Amino acid sequence: MGHHCHRFVVTTLVALALAANGCAKKTTHEEASVELPFKHMAVDSLKTQIARFAPVEITYDESILSPSEKEALGKLAQVSHLVDEIFLRQVWDGNIAIRDELVKAAQTPGPNQQLAQDLYHFFKINAGPWNRLRTISRSSARCASRSARASTRWT
Repeated sequence: MGHHCHRFVVTTLVALALAANGCAKKTTHEEASVELPFKHMAVDSLKTQIARFAPVEITYDESILSPSEKEALGKLAQVSHLVDEIFLRQVWDGNIAIRDELVKAAQTPGPNQQLAQDLYHFFKINAGPWNRLRTISRSSARCASRSARASTRWT
């Protein structure tokens, strides 16, 4: 296995400076357009949410692992992709259909291509069409609130 196989890289996009529809490339031929068959957040909000994630590279010293440990690590990385797929299907039965639509739209040149690429990136970050940070922060706030109420009850 090469050096690149031993690196785990977690990346995200940084916010783009220009609105997606303002950057559409004009050509002499008609470009295909794929309509997105679901409601989604506004472009500005989407770019703001994506910008909250910074690219991070996680590396390790591969010299500390034996050949069999390196092989096992590679297999764990492969299995993690399968677990991600299982998670998508367990969380919501609409995830796969939306993901497939986003992939199709992200690969189709036209006025919605950049938006679809950004939505697909957001989908991959959150393992679905939800803003998990917002969901987690709301859940944490509810738990903290319950905890505070419980502690005042017992004092």
